Amino acid sequence: MARDLCSEVERLLGDAHAYVRKKAALCGIRVIRKVPELHENFVQKVKAVLNERTHAVLLTGLTLINEICLVNEETIPQFRKMVPTLVRQLKGLTSASSAGEHDVGGISDPFLQVRILRLLRVLGRNDPEASEAMGDVLAQVATNTDGSKNVGNSILYECVLTIMDIESEPGLRVLAVNILGRFLANKDNNIRYVALNTLLKTVSKDINAVQRHRKTVVDCLRDHDISIRRRALELSFALINEGNVRVMIRELLAFLEKSDKEFKPVITTEICIAADSFAPNKRWHFDTIHRVLRLGGNFVKDDILYNFAALISSSPEIHGYSAHKLYASLREDVSQEYLVYAGLWTIGEFGDILINEALPADEDSPALKVTETEVLDLLESVLNSPFTSAPGREYAITALMKMTSRVPSSTERVQRVLKGLSDNISVELQQRAVEDLRLFDFASTKNALFERMPAAESRAIKRAGTGATEEVDDSAPAQVPAQSFAQPNAGAPSSSAPASRGNDLLDLDLMGDVTPSARGTGGGGSGLDMLSDLLGLSSVSSSAPSSAPSHSLGAGAGGLLGDLGLGGGFGGAPAAPAGPPTLEKNGVRVTFESQIDPTNPTILNVRALFTNQLPSQVNELNLQVAVPKTQKIQMQPPASTTIGPFNNTQQLFRISNPSRVRNNSTSLLWLFFENWFLIFSSFFLSFL
Repeated sequence: MARDLCSEVERLLGDAHAYVRKKAALCGIRVIRKVPELHENFVQKVKAVLNERTHAVLLTGLTLINEICLVNEETIPQFRKMVPTLVRQLKGLTSASSAGEHDVGGISDPFLQVRILRLLRVLGRNDPEASEAMGDVLAQVATNTDGSKNVGNSILYECVLTIMDIESEPGLRVLAVNILGRFLANKDNNIRYVALNTLLKTVSKDINAVQRHRKTVVDCLRDHDISIRRRALELSFALINEGNVRVMIRELLAFLEKSDKEFKPVITTEICIAADSFAPNKRWHFDTIHRVLRLGGNFVKDDILYNFAALISSSPEIHGYSAHKLYASLREDVSQEYLVYAGLWTIGEFGDILINEALPADEDSPALKVTETEVLDLLESVLNSPFTSAPGREYAITALMKMTSRVPSSTERVQRVLKGLSDNISVELQQRAVEDLRLFDFASTKNALFERMPAAESRAIKRAGTGATEEVDDSAPAQVPAQSFAQPNAGAPSSSAPASRGNDLLDLDLMGDVTPSARGTGGGGSGLDMLSDLLGLSSVSSSAPSSAPSHSLGAGAGGLLGDLGLGGGFGGAPAAPAGPPTLEKNGVRVTFESQIDPTNPTILNVRALFTNQLPSQVNELNLQVAVPKTQKIQMQPPASTTIGPFNNTQQLFRISNPSRVRNNSTSLLWLFFENWFLIFSSFFLSFL
């Protein structure tokens, strides 16, 4: 019907009666929405609508033009010639006295003003010349429109969106942000919500202008409306930088203390990300994460605990300070699970420093001197506390064992504690106690096992609340989590450690390469990969070059790149050779490892490992990858464009398939595997 009547609708756009022209424009909008390719029939005819004097016809005609621009962006240059006419009409509406027929709340035809502003936004996008032509009238609208009523606020809101979307001058953007700041002071919750939402989108374009309203945004964290609190929280995190990190984190920690449980996972994660990015010094960084663990220790992510331990282990200047602070926290409260884990790990690692060095007095606490007996009493009380979880008790046993290496005089008391656990009802605790008691017969081996862990490197923290339908944004830099893959290590043999534990800091169990889950105890089932076993074995193997096991997906999970084929083949096809795909050219070998993103099953993280097999240096390394149109790709730059003789480097990229979301990860991998040969054959290496 739309195809048959399109020509008739087009003819009626020029009818003598204004009412018919209005209805024809409305009908044209619906025709285009049903059959988008018919928009070409209306392009020439609709231009005459701008000369209309009847507001109703002009309003519907502008809507029709906007619809045509949305359907086919190639028509936008044709309509940009109409910008001066639209500017003139908008200026006339804002400066003319109110007409009774079109007056709403003292403003002349706000519906038409909003429609003109929306069309100007489309026409001025990415066009400096058109944006400059409409700059004056936008400033006039923003300045002269009365914001005391909702009708005026609606025009101001559209004006702000237009200013922020076109190529406007900085002064005009500041004016727009100030309007949003006035919205934040409005008593209407809807207006405040809209302001916060718009400011959140504006931060990426002009963060300095938004910073002027930081105090008002922080005040919104105390609003009774949960939607406003949520938006204010997101905007607060977006505003954090090096200059205001201390003030903003202090406000957010106060909000964390009183916030609802649904907010705590997001707040703890974002505070830790901000602290990792903008911490002015190591001590402030430690104090911030320590406070987070004290206030929300049951809501933090595993990566936060890993990074906290990495921060302490890699900062010798705060070893004593961190041990004293965590010791004091455990004496006060053992209900925060992750705080207990962090405290036990730190006391076990630096128990000798805790005992031998006193903590000087500061503005927050008096001087603190800890004795060996007090430390052992604390560890034993945590071990026997009804609030301590099963993994916590395991960490307490390990901390006690480490104390025997740090402070040998504690050996007799620790042995008594372990003997009491040797017939414990928990199989895991019983086995650990028996194993540890046996180690006392081999003093040199025990001391080597319980030496201090080497300093670890922090890893990226995944944000909370990432949905499964997240898509890759081509305009943003690729954010492939580097910790998803083993770090390259030139000339190092591959590790025999279980792949399920990956490149965790504390990777192995005391008596061999057996994880708690392999024992059947479920002790590591909470996903606390960083502190799943404090013993490590890293001290014993510290003289050998370390190499973390690969996280490539095997055939059991579909094996996209790790096994070019699914198990024994798919659909009767023979299985491909095992091992990750490799290409060798001119003495350079490229190996690909892949892993489905743990927060989004539609995204595949891939690492390309380049190995130079030549005695000479390779320069100007470049990798290019092509994917089908149904998929998107983001590539990080290589870690280095130069590879030394017999050395290696890596490059990370991620591939998204947003149009084919599958619940079955194997199906998703196979879908991607179908296109693998296109990807593999489309990349090339260019080097001098």
